[in-house]
Amino acid sequence: MSNPVETPLKAPGKTSGGSPGAPLETSPETPRAARLGASGESSGLQSKPSPKTPQKASQEPSRKTAPKASGAAAQKTAQEASQKAIQEVSDASSKKAFQEAAQEVSDASSKKPFQEAATDTAPKASLEPLQNASPSESPWARKRQGKENGKRQVHRLDRRPATISRDHVDVILVEPQMPENIGATARAIANTGLGRLVVVAPRTLNKQIMEANATSHAQHVLASMVVAPGLRSALAPYQLVVGTTARAGSRRGPLLSPGGLAPLVLSGDPPPKTALVFGPERMGLSTADIRYCHRVVRIPTAKSAASSLNLAQAVLILGYELLLGAGGEPAAPPDVIPAPHALMTRMYDEMESVLTGIGYLPADNPGHWLMNIKKILNRTLLSQGECDLLLGVCRQIRWAVKNLSEVPPGPEEPS
Repeated sequence: MSNPVETPLKAPGKTSGGSPGAPLETSPETPRAARLGASGESSGLQSKPSPKTPQKASQEPSRKTAPKASGAAAQKTAQEASQKAIQEVSDASSKKAFQEAAQEVSDASSKKPFQEAATDTAPKASLEPLQNASPSESPWARKRQGKENGKRQVHRLDRRPATISRDHVDVILVEPQMPENIGATARAIANTGLGRLVVVAPRTLNKQIMEANATSHAQHVLASMVVAPGLRSALAPYQLVVGTTARAGSRRGPLLSPGGLAPLVLSGDPPPKTALVFGPERMGLSTADIRYCHRVVRIPTAKSAASSLNLAQAVLILGYELLLGAGGEPAAPPDVIPAPHALMTRMYDEMESVLTGIGYLPADNPGHWLMNIKKILNRTLLSQGECDLLLGVCRQIRWAVKNLSEVPPGPEEPS
């Protein structure tokens, strides 16, 4: 290897001892490689271009203008500086190209929805025709009609919701003996959509047994259950009282079938507040209890020897008949609103007292003979005004008996 040239180097940048471009003084004893390392400046480290140098020249390595260095260290330093400059240029170019490409993709993505919205002129599906169409014009109705017009027609059970409420129909159990039957009756009320459950003088009320037989679907019926001390007080708020019996005696009629109950109970606007009365499990309603009822229903059975039904079964049958009747067209409303049961009872008590006082009814059993009069009046479901009218007749008769001298003479009997 030849000896280094003993000439001063002109640094392209600013030196530590003078102005730019001033010579760097070195001693002859110091090797050139050492001088380069001590100064920290070399032509290969100047990767940044001069302000007067064109851009194209700045992208080329500065080793073209640097003098040839002798020594492995100088050559290695110049090579590393050249690679670093090339890498910086490459990174700047790649970054700029990536930014430009990303901007193009972003512009294209933002323009695409607007272009699709502008070019999409196909009509959209709308729900307005289905909402405004009649039931027979809807696609589901046409599909169903197409099936019905085919050769095979399947007759399905009509599951339309009931159109008439039965909340005004309450169930009254007179002296029930078993809490199991009370819970099962509550379940039947919930099954058929009837009103409240009223219990008159029950033997026992075991809450756990009643809830177990009512199941979870009828707990609300037990929660609203009313306990009454007697039948007469329990019937006070009702306008129509329907009793039930398994015996077809002449003194218990006229008897209705379960199917004939719906037109009577569901008619009117509003319909009469109704009580369905069921007797104890062992004997049913007594004759005295039947006298409180406007109508009596008898559920027919195949054999007269097996005419007794379970309490909850009887409630379920009558509730089912009312459920079927509520799904059809209601009967014509009555001309008058039936009178409350409390007013009817007061009228019958006054009538019994007056007719017994004048000798029309036998004093030993007036209630039995009054039933014939009750049957006549209960057929028409008297209004409150009609009850007041009959009460006025009874009061006038009572006054006339006490004041016979003041009673004006009546019309002469025809000869």
